[in-house]
Amino acid sequence: MLVAASLAACASSRSGAPPPAAAARTPPAGGAAATQAQPDPSEHANAQEELQREQQKADAANRSEDAVARAQAAEALGAAQDRAKVAEAHVAYAQRLVYARIADVDVARAHQKVLEAQRASGSDRDQRVADATLAERDARAQALDLGQRALAAERQWQTLAQAQAARGPSAGAGAAAGATPPTAGTGSAAAGGAAPRSGPGTPAAPPPPDASTPRP
Repeated sequence: MLVAASLAACASSRSGAPPPAAAARTPPAGGAAATQAQPDPSEHANAQEELQREQQKADAANRSEDAVARAQAAEALGAAQDRAKVAEAHVAYAQRLVYARIADVDVARAHQKVLEAQRASGSDRDQRVADATLAERDARAQALDLGQRALAAERQWQTLAQAQAARGPSAGAGAAAGATPPTAGTGSAAAGGAAPRSGPGTPAAPPPPDASTPRP
């Protein structure tokens, strides 16, 4: 279920109008750039699919005798697990933010009832004001608690996102291939056109003919 759909449904059922839009938030510099509080619906699903693929690869590698392949699979699996945790934390934060915004709407509605009770007349006016004031106090306490929970979830998401970004992408097979030593004749000397050195079995070039020696 999309978080945005939940927000719209809850708001319309309470007041008939959506609550104020949640401000987009991003992790501090160093994390994923321009990542909003509202997660991409595919973010969590893609992370879970990647995790399943890497788990299958790791299982297959563990059945092989190739130690390098097992190490690469384990590294890729760990990176996929990290990305899945970030996606889950992002969704959790967005859901907490939805609840906090709905609570803000409840506070505004409770305060409006206090104002209406103060403007009312009748013998029960004071009681109505007291009841409405107590309800507003409870609504504010609930909103504060939900706001603190949303803030904690945001910090958890940011912490995971920054840690995952600091570790960087998995090295995987690409890094291993990039670390392969160059083959013979492909180094900088060959690229620069340097002459190959004579090895022990390479015959020395004959000396140039002496111009003073008469030719037969």
